[in-house]
Amino acid sequence: MSKILSIIIPTYNAEKFLNKGLSSFLVCRDTDAQTAQHNCKMATEGRFEEIDIDKAILDKLEVIVVNDGTPDKSVEVAQKFVDWYPDTFVIVNKTNGGHGSAINTGVEHVRGKYLKVVDADDWVDTLALKKLITTLQVLEAAQEKQDIYPEHMTAEAIAYALVDLAEDFDTYEFRDNVDDKETLVKEIEYDLYAGRGKKEYAGFLKDVMDESDELNTKAQVLLQRINDYSIPEKKDLEPMVKIVFSEYREMETGKYLPFKEANEKLGALDQTFLKENQASDKWDDLYSVGYMVLCSIDSEIHKVTGKIMLGTGEGDIIEHMKGIEDQRDVQEHILPYLYEYCGLVEKSPDIATEVNEKESAANHKEVQSEAVTVKSSDRSAGEKKKSIHDRLKENKEKLGQKSGKDNPQKGVELT
Repeated sequence: MSKILSIIIPTYNAEKFLNKGLSSFLVCRDTDAQTAQHNCKMATEGRFEEIDIDKAILDKLEVIVVNDGTPDKSVEVAQKFVDWYPDTFVIVNKTNGGHGSAINTGVEHVRGKYLKVVDADDWVDTLALKKLITTLQVLEAAQEKQDIYPEHMTAEAIAYALVDLAEDFDTYEFRDNVDDKETLVKEIEYDLYAGRGKKEYAGFLKDVMDESDELNTKAQVLLQRINDYSIPEKKDLEPMVKIVFSEYREMETGKYLPFKEANEKLGALDQTFLKENQASDKWDDLYSVGYMVLCSIDSEIHKVTGKIMLGTGEGDIIEHMKGIEDQRDVQEHILPYLYEYCGLVEKSPDIATEVNEKESAANHKEVQSEAVTVKSSDRSAGEKKKSIHDRLKENKEKLGQKSGKDNPQKGVELT
């Protein structure tokens, strides 16, 4: 068992004092001045069985009696304590070499993290000793937690810790259910930023605590770190796309890709297959691809899922998402944000074209379109950039002026 405190007692001609000194280390469950006197008396009379020892405290204590070639019966006194408490009391024999030599010999046998030298003719305050060991245990527990996982962890650090713990807890199940470690880390990060860390992972960590003694402490500390996690007020998270499934075999699934990369890739594949289908007129190159988009807007996590049919001309993810009319979050928050993130010009809710940043301002043609939003670099000096919500409001008003399905004379009013 691990010791937290070691006591070295250099001993030479200490027969008259040693019993009182050694008995003062016998910490009881109810320790006071009278208890210490009682313990000394019981030890002197050899009635150790009547001493109500606090085993939890004694297990953390080590008392090393160094016999420095003493000619008296000091060793016999110490041996009684060793016989009754062999996990706490130890005798180390050596030829006489003096006080310093005895201490050095004792140091060679120390197992505790902290060390104290007590003379053979001295004793300790038993109650104070108990408080000291208890305090050291608390400090060690705190340090152990800090050593396992730092007190202030980033979302990424917590995510990696969770993934590593899951793999250690059940390696085979983890490998069967997780396609890609980096993808899982990214999902956990977004959960933490969305404030869902405790809700999503507390159950798993409690299972680890209940079922694994080896990983119990790690799970406890990690749960505390998740509970204490503070969501950054402003976190610039890159929007990501996870390809959930794909009929096109060369499209890797289960991994997150940066939004721009995934958007361009799907758009290019759709156009490639569309041209092939139009050329052959057989329309054999049609592939269904499921996606999930995660993005952070104003410190809130937004998620949208969809399915694109490559080869039909549906376009990229943004083009496809414009057709998701029944999800207000997509139209009011996600799409405007992605337009701006990808450097697109938002002409209307159903048209978006790329701005060629390499062209000079002189070569730009004036855009004659309703509710046009341009990038700040293309604005005249001093013109204030409109917010996403202002642009959205303009688009809604324009939609309301157009004919709708239910009333060909007036569009649907959006509130």
